[in-house]
Amino acid sequence: MQLSDPTGKTGLYEDINFLLDTDANSYPNDDKKRNINKWYQKVHGYILNSMDEWDFNSQIATTSLVANQQEYRFPTSILKIKRVEITYDGTNWYKAEPMDLAERGSVSDSTTVNNDFDTTEPFYDTTDNSLFLYPIPTAASSSGLKIWYEEEITELSATTDEPNIPELYQRILSFGASLDYAIKEELTTKINIITIQLNEMIDQLKKYYGSRSVDRNMIMKPLDQFDEYE
Repeated sequence: MQLSDPTGKTGLYEDINFLLDTDANSYPNDDKKRNINKWYQKVHGYILNSMDEWDFNSQIATTSLVANQQEYRFPTSILKIKRVEITYDGTNWYKAEPMDLAERGSVSDSTTVNNDFDTTEPFYDTTDNSLFLYPIPTAASSSGLKIWYEEEITELSATTDEPNIPELYQRILSFGASLDYAIKEELTTKINIITIQLNEMIDQLKKYYGSRSVDRNMIMKPLDQFDEYE
């Protein structure tokens, strides 16, 4: 569903007007858009908390290692790190494990760091908008750092914009924005009806994103190999 449908029937704005008996005067489109985007952010959060192996808004960032440089800036749109891989020699890749600098008992000067860590078992620490590598690269490595991450969603702006979620669940946005209006106007009956249906859609969304990856080898046992219970 687009923010607004040119035919005036099937967009998110139109769905809100249908649910509330409103129009662009009683519920201005700018207010609808603000509330829709607020619910878009909420839906993104529900999805991130429910996801299995199938990622929702995943990206891969690649950058080159610079000799004697430990700090590397994150992509501006990063939301959650999924995986970090490093090649110090340009050939052999290793998965880097997260660590907390506060856990280190020793000092963190470059000599000590490179004595304490091995390029075949790298670690990384995150601080503010940066990632710090352990050990520190001693030589340049072209495209030697890869970060798999979840990206922040892009808010809906133009009327032709459509949310990046399955159409089956896009009405969560119009129902959510409708609930905001109903609460503001103290429309008790609308609040109750919309809340029930909205919660049902959110539950279905969470179940969907919690079970999207079905390509797994499942092992089934004969009945006599299961434990018996009285």
